[in-house]
Formats: sequence, structure tokens, C-alpha cells
Amino acid sequence: MAVAVMLSYAVSFAGHFKADVIFSEPNQSSAGKIYVKGSRYRMEHKEDGQNVVIIVNRDTGITRVLLPSKKAYLVMQNTDPRSLMNNPFESIKYTETRIKPKKTGSETVNGYKCDKYVFVDNGTKLITEWVSTSLGFPIKMINHSSNNSVEIKSIKEGALNSALFELPSGYSTMKTGRTPKSATSQEASTQTQAVQKECTRAQNTQFQEFRVEGKGRETDVSSIEKTVNPDEKLVIRITADCPVRPESKGKVSLYQDIYKKVQEMQFTLKNGESKTWELPDEKQVKYTIFGIYGTGSIMVSMHQGKLEAKQKVALAKEMKQKSAKQESTPSLSKLRMSPSSFSTLLHNAERSYSNGDTASAVLDLRKATLSVWDSVPLKVVNAVLVKDTSTYTPKPDNVYKPGEPIYIHCEILGHKLKRVGNVYHVGLGADFVVMSEDGTVLGRKENVLTIEKSTPLPNTEFYIDLTYTISGLAGGTYKIKTTIHDRNSSKSATLLTPIKIEE
Repeated sequence: MAVAVMLSYAVSFAGHFKADVIFSEPNQSSAGKIYVKGSRYRMEHKEDGQNVVIIVNRDTGITRVLLPSKKAYLVMQNTDPRSLMNNPFESIKYTETRIKPKKTGSETVNGYKCDKYVFVDNGTKLITEWVSTSLGFPIKMINHSSNNSVEIKSIKEGALNSALFELPSGYSTMKTGRTPKSATSQEASTQTQAVQKECTRAQNTQFQEFRVEGKGRETDVSSIEKTVNPDEKLVIRITADCPVRPESKGKVSLYQDIYKKVQEMQFTLKNGESKTWELPDEKQVKYTIFGIYGTGSIMVSMHQGKLEAKQKVALAKEMKQKSAKQESTPSLSKLRMSPSSFSTLLHNAERSYSNGDTASAVLDLRKATLSVWDSVPLKVVNAVLVKDTSTYTPKPDNVYKPGEPIYIHCEILGHKLKRVGNVYHVGLGADFVVMSEDGTVLGRKENVLTIEKSTPLPNTEFYIDLTYTISGLAGGTYKIKTTIHDRNSSKSATLLTPIKIEE
């Protein structure tokens, strides 16, 4: 009996196309051009009558901002706060690493079939995104908190000249420190605010206190931006206060306007240590950006004008309490990743939860999981038959018509997280066997599926969608045996799925 099986999994790759890009916000909109070629794209628009070009390479993680009239350019990381605030496509990509979007269905937008995703944080809908299934690129994004949107229209697919994505000859590095503020800056900034709780702005700061927490690799910077009064003296005090490592590294950047950086202060502080800067009004500082590398964290206090005596007392008391709390908490960076540290981390998580610090509790639980992850066998868990892979509605039974697609959504547990530099790689392969009810093999094929994924952080949550299309089977009961192989280790796991084909 001939049995034909098609096995696939959900993944998308950006195509090659050019299009118009429309940036809309209440009472105004602007248009530009976008060119996409795989992992690279180029945006062109006008700002105050001046052409601005943004070239992004997602393979290298580098963004270049070009000012053609000056033949000057600026280079930054795609995750740089300046990039996130001025480029909604990188902002949404970064958002996906912080909040897992929920797929809510499929819709056609501007002639392209799209998967619709919604980003929700603490019950609040923040962003809706429509991603083309064929292009692998967002066609439309709406920021619900600011009522801003980005939309790609008049799409023309086809080959593009690679020179569009390269730095033209004759350009020199920009001497100024900030990216030109594009028409998308409010959109991207609001997205970054809502999802990362970053880029918080305050007008005419008198006294503020807030925390800056790192969330990424050692080379990543998590940032918060504050707007201050340039006509008043500014005093900044930071104190290292990290529950997961003994010291914190970062930088404080000061800007007179959106183009001009006037000072940048690097710091490395052990927990409990503080550093203070007093900046006279002659500096004319309007914007401050506080950045933290890796997973460090700091408490920041800022004040302008005269600080009341009661505020000074409150600040001193708060810093003293923070320092005392930190001294009583063991540094997780000193714990070995072993069963004993697993118990310690669980204990720390319970203590943090009891103290109301749920964020630290989650971090401890995450570290506890990673401490034993390599010893976890590969398993396929939470497998469920679904009606389709857009809504993931569970199928009420396992009965199918001849040739009807079979959709399986499942989670992979225990996959090897292979670290190369600062990147973690996951590699999986799959074989399948179709059997009769008594176990007789009707068809088999090896190496029908290859999955390669890379992430900047160790990701233990990994889901795959399997789609089987089987023809040539008479009515009856059968079993589909899928074997998942870990390409980075010797681990393997088996999923057995019974099905029934209607007569």
C-alpha cells in the first residue's frame, strides 16, 4: 500500500520586496519607502525636508542611519534604545522577546494573507500585529496605547539590488550622538514604554526614584529614558541593587537635544555601592538615558531645584534599607549549577515570593530550571490535535476524512541549549512511521524535518506545529509515530498519535 505523508512545521522567512510604508498617528501621517531582502531591510523617509535612510541587518544585529545630504552615517546595535525608539520594526521584534504574542487568527491585509498576533501585558492589549505568511514580515501594526499605526502598502515582490543594503562610498561617521528622530519615533517609543516599561518620560523633574533592570545578554543594554528641565541643576544618584549578581555595569547618557550627546558616564558598582553626579544648568541637559548591561539592576534617584529636607531623609532611609536587604540576600551568581543550587534557588524563590518580590521569584525559578536542564530527557509534552494552526482550537476527536490534514501542536522539553559565544542554538530533526492498529509498518521516512533556531537567551519553552497530509489509507484506525531527534545531543523522544480514517 502506497502511503504519502507531508510533514511540516511553522516557520517564516522574509521575502524580497519593496513597498510604501505609512506611519499614522492622531491627526497626521507620513509616508516613506521600505525595501526588504531576507534578513536585511532599508527604510527611506523625509524629516524636516531632509532625507533619512535606515539600513538594518538582522544577521549582524547592526543598524546604520544615513543622512544623504551630509554624506554621514551613524552605527548602532538593533537593540540600542535609539533604534527601538525610532524603528517600529525593531521595536516589535524586541517586544517579542519580552512578551509572547498570542496568535488570534488569520486575515488578509493589503492583498496578503496574514497571521494576526496580539500583545497583552497584565490584561491590557498593547499591540496588534499582522504578519504576512508568505513574506515573513509585518504588514500592519497598531499601538493601542497611543493609537499610532504602521502599515505597508503597494507591495511589489522581486529581486533587489544588494547595494541598497550597503553603506555607500564617500560617507563618514556622524559626530553627533543620537539618531534623527523619525516620524516613527513616537510609535516606537510608546511600544517600548508599554512593553518594556522603559523610555518613561517626566516633564520638569523635581524628584524621581525608579529602578533600571537588565534583561539580556552581557552585550545587551536595557534602558530607561527620562526628560528633565534643562534650565535647572540636575543631581543623579545611582545605587547597585541586583538580586541575581554581585555587581552591575551600565552607563548614563546625557543629551542636549535629540541629536547631541554631551556626556556619557560608564559605571561598575558592587551591590550597595552608590555614585552621584551633579550637573549644572549650563549643561542644558534635556534627556537622560540609563542603561544596564546583562542582568544587573540599579536604583536611580534624580532631583532638580531645591530638595526638601524630608525628601533627603526619605531618600537616605530608602537607600539604607535597600543596602541592608541586598547584604542579607546571597548572590545567585556565586551559586553552582547543581542539585544543591537547585534547592537553594527554589528556597530563594519562595522567600522572594513571600516578600512580595514576584519578579525576583520568577528569575530564581528560571535559574533553577536551567540548573538541571541538561539532565532532563528529551520529551514531547502537551501534544494536542487542533483544527488548524491559526486559532489552535482543540479538535474534539481524532477522526479524519481521507486526505484531510492532521494538525498537532506540541511542546518539546529537554532540548539541548548549545551555547556558541553569546547565542544559544536549538537543533531538532524528525522521522515518522505510519502503522496499522496492530503495529504493522505501512510507511516510513527519515530526516523529514529539520529545525534550527537561535536565541540570545537560553529558552526552555519550545513549541512546534506538525502537519500531516496522508493519502492512500483505507478507512480504519492507524498510528502515526513521530520521533524527534536532538541534533545537538544524543537525546530523542517519541510521539504516538492514534487516528481514525473515515470509511
